[in-house]
Amino acid sequence: REEKRRIQERYVDNRDGTITDTQSGLTGLKNANCFGRINWHKAMNASKQLASGQCGLTDRSRRGDWRLPTEGELKLLFDWKKSGQFSGVEIYRYWSSSAYADNFSDGAKNVYLGNGQVIGDNKTDVFNVWPVRGRQ
Repeated sequence: REEKRRIQERYVDNRDGTITDTQSGLTGLKNANCFGRINWHKAMNASKQLASGQCGLTDRSRRGDWRLPTEGELKLLFDWKKSGQFSGVEIYRYWSSSAYADNFSDGAKNVYLGNGQVIGDNKTDVFNVWPVRGRQ
């Protein structure tokens, strides 16, 4: 009962296709699977182009208001999945905006929502997109 109250206090459903995490100050797209699985370049563009009228949004947001989470914000997506407040969440990988390079690939960081592990993968791989807006 206490846990449910804490979740309800932390996550505010704005009833406009978004949920605000009062702990982090970030607002997330309620539908965590609006874009399906796409490569990193398409994910970056889709997030930047997201606006009210898409993905169930009625929040008056405009292109440029949304973005991919940073590497530091990826662990929040794991918390969001566990909260049960968002829809369409898959136990799969979700892109961040943070680039990653090693000797073999030009990649970007992502989080696996099965365990919250953050790793880097090639930008041509296809993973999910969960746009956010707010603090950076």
